[in-house]
Amino acid sequence: MYDLEKLLIAGSLTVIVASAYLYPRDYVGPSDTVDFSMANVVEYSSGGRVLETDRLLSLAAAAGHHQVIDGKCLSSCTLVLTYPHVCWTANAEFGFHGATQGFVGMIELYSRYPAELGPHVPITLTPREWITITGENMALILGRDLCKR
Repeated sequence: MYDLEKLLIAGSLTVIVASAYLYPRDYVGPSDTVDFSMANVVEYSSGGRVLETDRLLSLAAAAGHHQVIDGKCLSSCTLVLTYPHVCWTANAEFGFHGATQGFVGMIELYSRYPAELGPHVPITLTPREWITITGENMALILGRDLCKR
């Protein structure tokens, strides 16, 4: 079983890398989790499933893919903040809401975010409450430079 898992991961990684080079994307729509993870520039993403998004972003990072967030990055899209292969412009806007699985879901999300976000994104958010942070403010919070598009 262990060899099968390695083979599946290697296959997924190969597909993501090949797709990123053969079909670069500059726009991602509302529910394009796979496209989102491979996009060169993200102008809009409403997120998707947390575990799937995190897994695909991890594979893209391992492949050395570089990604620019240059617009709205909402919900699970905000998991990009964990990864060094992603940068963002002053035009970026990150939107956070409470997890649909309640407090346990929020703990799971918090475990994936950089610790510096804690004071800015309350763990008590409900699924209907939103906090938005601009690209400039996020760069200050996380101590990272903005990138150019």
